[in-house]
Amino acid sequence: MVLFTKVSLGQKDSGTVVEIMPEFTGGVSEMMKFFGANTRYPHVAKEAGIQGKCYLSFVVEPSGKIANAKIEKGISGCPECDREALRVISSMPDWKPGFQNGKAVPVLINVPFNFSLHNAYGGLEASSNNNRLVMYAPTFRGGPEEMTKFINKNKHYPKSLKDENIIGSSIVKFFVDSTGKVSNATIRQGSGYELFDIEAIRVVLSMPNWIPALDGTRRISRYCDLTIAFGNKEKLQAMKESKIELSNKNFKEGMESFQSDKLSSAKEKYKKAYILNCYHSDALYNLGVTYFRLNQKDSACYCWNELKVNFGRKEADELIKKYCSN
Repeated sequence: MVLFTKVSLGQKDSGTVVEIMPEFTGGVSEMMKFFGANTRYPHVAKEAGIQGKCYLSFVVEPSGKIANAKIEKGISGCPECDREALRVISSMPDWKPGFQNGKAVPVLINVPFNFSLHNAYGGLEASSNNNRLVMYAPTFRGGPEEMTKFINKNKHYPKSLKDENIIGSSIVKFFVDSTGKVSNATIRQGSGYELFDIEAIRVVLSMPNWIPALDGTRRISRYCDLTIAFGNKEKLQAMKESKIELSNKNFKEGMESFQSDKLSSAKEKYKKAYILNCYHSDALYNLGVTYFRLNQKDSACYCWNELKVNFGRKEADELIKKYCSN
């Protein structure tokens, strides 16, 4: 997965911002689609589990054409990644040019280009130290494409649910040890149908060994998440968006209840927000705080430990050290 994260813009000659900035036709969302559709993750990087961010610059000419694309800072140990990023940037269609005083002018664009393999918590697991990548997330051998092929080949749609056109998706949490072996699969967010959840766990546990996480050159064990979906993609996406919207609604209502000191109501709202969207870290954090305010310390500590394991939030560390060490 390639994510276009940020753009900084400056006029080619002086580095100052022009009156009307250049724009990818269709805006940032269309540019992200272009990157996603046109980037080929280098095979050598997939096999090695390499992730990272390279920085490029290019000029949007008065005609809108892309010129002078170059690598400003590459990914250490992966020249193939740098070359692929440069190829994708250079292949972009014409932009809408920038204007100064009513005249189209050349404008310098700087972009970070992020190579990230699918992992447990949806973000870039790698960090840098003196320009050297020091941590890689666990990776299915062959990358996301091969993992999708494996899931589609080995997944069985429960007949009783398929016959009734029932759809759903289960988020499975599992452990990849330092040898790459997959184990300890559990449901992190259920589909609402036990047969889907049981099948999702079975598929995950049937996976071959992954490329384990690395800390420097040391293999380490890590937890991962994976969504196993059953049914029409468009309907599943609509269902997912509806759940996220309802989760956010419950979270907002929980905030209102908490601020009004209606703690029991806040607890239920935060709990529902997290059940609907297990990636809503703020709901889990606030649920723990609300439990603590209700003098339910064990439940509060459970929430904060889940927050630490699943999201690595520093706030959770501080609360655990302060209130849960005894």
